[in-house]
Amino acid sequence: MRPLLDRDYLRTRENLFFCVVGYEHPPGFAVAYPKYAPGPGPWKNGFTSFLRLLKEYSMEELEKALKLVNEKYVRWVREFDTYMSIVPLRDVFRHYKPEERLKRLLDTQPKDKLELKLKELTCELADSSSVKPEFLGVTGSVLIGIHGSHSDLDLVVYGFKNALSVKEYMKNPRGKIRRLGKNELTKLLERLSLRKKLPPNLLKPVVKRLWNRGYYGGTPFSIHPVKGWWEVGGVYGENRYKKVGVIRVKAKILSSPDGPVSYTHLTLPTN
Repeated sequence: MRPLLDRDYLRTRENLFFCVVGYEHPPGFAVAYPKYAPGPGPWKNGFTSFLRLLKEYSMEELEKALKLVNEKYVRWVREFDTYMSIVPLRDVFRHYKPEERLKRLLDTQPKDKLELKLKELTCELADSSSVKPEFLGVTGSVLIGIHGSHSDLDLVVYGFKNALSVKEYMKNPRGKIRRLGKNELTKLLERLSLRKKLPPNLLKPVVKRLWNRGYYGGTPFSIHPVKGWWEVGGVYGENRYKKVGVIRVKAKILSSPDGPVSYTHLTLPTN
């Protein structure tokens, strides 16, 4: 049985959908944020429609979303020294795994145009990057089966080396894949600047390096590197985090195999 991984989804007995965050989870719980809830919206599963609780990925939006769900989903987590959005595993009705959902879609006939595009996009990425399909997955609304014609395609690639291979291909993709154009990057920069409350010139180098977003046959898609289940290790609680306040620091990242929040080698100036 593989562990909980980043971008898995959990469905509670209240019919709420949560998206799993990261790989460190307290025993009996999953760190996850609320994404969808029953209500008027374009996401549907049979006769049940869903609304999106988290409109944007920001702390302000997360606080708003958490006010709409049961207070049991917010707890103080000692190891992180903060209140967190968290799901008791006893309340989970179903655990959705991106790689399993994608495999089922690849093995069956597409039910709609979005599933067909997903199948084509997956085959193109796998063939061109030499990453086996079993190391790819689909998350978001397609994972939980509530997508529609308006939905994006959100893929995951498992494993550090596999992510690097897909990234290399995305530098110069072929076929129906199109990277974001200059105007689209400019609009994205403006949105991020407003959302993060940071000046555009500070975010511009980050947006310029963006490789994991684009369009496939006119449909927006994203690719998210996730640790492979074989790469997840350690024991919960061996790493503890303590809030010490806000500081401004200039540093050089020498190694970051686990992503932008966990640095293996980081050099700080002495002055």
